[in-house]
Amino acid sequence: AYHPAKAWGIALSYATTSRGGCHLGAYTIAFEILNSPEYVSPEDAASKPSLVKRMQDAFAIYDSAIICKYHSLALFLSLNFELDDLAKAISAATGLHYTDEELHRIGAMIIDVERLFNISAGLTPEHDTLPRKFKVNLAPLLKEYYKLRGWVNGVPRREAIQLRKPKPAKLGELAITPLRRFTPPQVQVALDMDASIEVICDIAVKAYSGGARLIEAGTPALKRHGADNLVPALINSIRRYCESKGEPYEAIVVADAKTMDVGNLEARIMFRSGADAIVVLAIGGDEKIFEALSEAIRRDRAIIIDFIQVEDPLARLEDLARKLKGYEPWVMFCLHRGISEHIRSRGIHDSKTLIAEARKIAGNFLLSVAGGIKEGTAKEVASCGAEVCVVGSAIYNSTNPRETTQRILQEIREHYPLRS
Repeated sequence: AYHPAKAWGIALSYATTSRGGCHLGAYTIAFEILNSPEYVSPEDAASKPSLVKRMQDAFAIYDSAIICKYHSLALFLSLNFELDDLAKAISAATGLHYTDEELHRIGAMIIDVERLFNISAGLTPEHDTLPRKFKVNLAPLLKEYYKLRGWVNGVPRREAIQLRKPKPAKLGELAITPLRRFTPPQVQVALDMDASIEVICDIAVKAYSGGARLIEAGTPALKRHGADNLVPALINSIRRYCESKGEPYEAIVVADAKTMDVGNLEARIMFRSGADAIVVLAIGGDEKIFEALSEAIRRDRAIIIDFIQVEDPLARLEDLARKLKGYEPWVMFCLHRGISEHIRSRGIHDSKTLIAEARKIAGNFLLSVAGGIKEGTAKEVASCGAEVCVVGSAIYNSTNPRETTQRILQEIREHYPLRS
């Protein structure tokens, strides 16, 4: 179906697929031609052994579950060829707890067993080739492919095939979204910094050590460093701190992408980098919001809808609260007065009536408030019932970010009204 001399991935897949030269052993055309889930050049040979192996393992699970592989075009979110959706479905059907990692391990074993069957039927590694007329030399790729599979000269080790029964799934076990992992009120530190990753991570760790649990990769920092660099660095820095203190990791990393279009694509990029939540703008149409929300639900993540520059934030909030009813676990609203606005005037804490009314309209949705909040003014926001106070320069420009975070957190806890 596809010429193997023009794409290294499909060539290697043809040569190694258990049932012969079938393009569905690993449909590498998805990423080599169709840009799904992301583009990899057909001429890039070096990456293909690992990609072909990973996709073959995933497709072995699709075959075993008797599921059409074309679903993978929608379900694979990255080149890791995730099986999270299938893991949830199989867990629900069997009562056993399956994960993406466990299913990929089982998929690899299935390939091993198929390989041993073929060898017992008379096939050998010498058959891992293509007709000479294609003039494709797969030897270097096969060497790496065998190594990744743990095969010795193309033959699996029988002792590597170890069956183990997954643990029973807990009755009523449900995924917990990031917005249900913290107890209000909380501080979200907005790292809107034009600084190195090392400096940004240092501030993040200090704010986290002071009690902040929502760590925001601010828009300027995301634009300077990129999500794939900044978000993992923040996560790893905080994890190292937690490990050094013997404490559980409780950070919720927010990617302030300020998404205005293609909500599904931008959410996928941010979630793939490790972010727990993405910021989507309320201004404009609804489509981007629902696109980002669909990605959040699939990956047990969350979206924060930012009302910056919305002409009538209360009317827009009422509209979205009505449309999004039932999605409270995945959505938080953010009443926001931007930096450019609040440096010319007072911060949003001066709009207590607006905040209180927004809190009332939000209902069961969480509400965060951002814009010039600092010590002495955070209490004004908290007293209106906002669950999250977003604090930026008051923390990262302070001489002691840890102690500043502690004081602001204490301030909002003392003034936050208890809600039934």
